[in-house]
Amino acid sequence: MTTNVQNGTYGARVGALVGLATSSSTCCPSDRSALFPKDSKEISVATDCCYAGANLFFGSTKWINPDATLSGDRITKVLEKKVPGFADDAAFHSYTIEMNLTSETTIWTVDGGNATTYTGFTFAPSYLVFWAQGHDPGDYAVAQLRNVRMEIFTIGSGGPSPNSQPTSQLPPVSPYSQWWFWTILGLSGLSGILALGYLRPWVSPKKGQSAQAKSEGETCPQCGAQMPQGSLFCGRCGLKFARGAM
Repeated sequence: MTTNVQNGTYGARVGALVGLATSSSTCCPSDRSALFPKDSKEISVATDCCYAGANLFFGSTKWINPDATLSGDRITKVLEKKVPGFADDAAFHSYTIEMNLTSETTIWTVDGGNATTYTGFTFAPSYLVFWAQGHDPGDYAVAQLRNVRMEIFTIGSGGPSPNSQPTSQLPPVSPYSQWWFWTILGLSGLSGILALGYLRPWVSPKKGQSAQAKSEGETCPQCGAQMPQGSLFCGRCGLKFARGAM
């Protein structure tokens, strides 16, 4: 919905736009025209109130020089179709932009009719854009947007996939269903197993290992006491061991 409230220097010239683009816009230069990086693509529905009357515009554009002084030199218009009305009437209208990537066809529809079809300019959108602007100093208008709905689906022999849902109705994605969650969990478990296997000989020796260590010690020939391997003296009677004695 757009409503002109105050005319500017050259009359009522204000506008609003909603559309899909391949990159985000940078707002706002001195002439209040939204800018996109070079080679950005955009498909949009715009209302202009009330330069040369109140009009609706369906259009496709490609940004070729975002730094150009004149706004008309920044873009190349692939398609623009003007439809009288649908602006400055204080009424809500329903607009639909449909892009078929298979047939490279874009279809614009307003209020269920006045469809415009163009073949040869489609893309997978990354951004939803919306802005209102005044063309001249003193322009003032009200623009309202509501009930935005975006759907992405594949089409088979029976129409849209039964599993397709509007993005606003999709349930939150649980991390437990993601491949990266189970990968991290699996790697963590593997690390724990490897660590346990590495520490186990130090933490819990195999049964009988202590007795085997004792049997590898030295026996005092005088009192028969068991001493650690390499001992120089008997810890019980003080006898000095000869090297190599067992």
